[in-house]
Amino acid sequence: MKRFVGALGVAIPTYMVYKHQTDEGFRRATRLYSVAGPVVLAYRFTELKHQMMPPKSQEASDAEWAALDEEHSETILDLLNELQGMFIKYGQTGAGLTNTLSKTWIEKLRTLEDNCRPQPKEVVYDTITEA
Repeated sequence: MKRFVGALGVAIPTYMVYKHQTDEGFRRATRLYSVAGPVVLAYRFTELKHQMMPPKSQEASDAEWAALDEEHSETILDLLNELQGMFIKYGQTGAGLTNTLSKTWIEKLRTLEDNCRPQPKEVVYDTITEA
């Protein structure tokens, strides 16, 4: 059993390195999770903190959430622009979640609807041809 676990301890990281070097989709997903993961944790930590130690007022709570939105929305917007493709589509979809996301997030994500970097014609043509 120890050998099996030891083999997995070597095989899994080796496979992940291989995938990162050879698979563009895996590399993009890894980039997404490495940037967005800490952002999600920051929001969850704030949520937990507010449950355990409620803010003194609603205004204080709102200000803390607004500060988080300002701090992280630009980072995520830059990441989506960097990753392109379906990640832009996810951001555009998020812009329509006006009953779920804050005004700050909606404003940032709306820029993806008409202000994102276009792909070269050759890339678009190749993608359509492959599909």
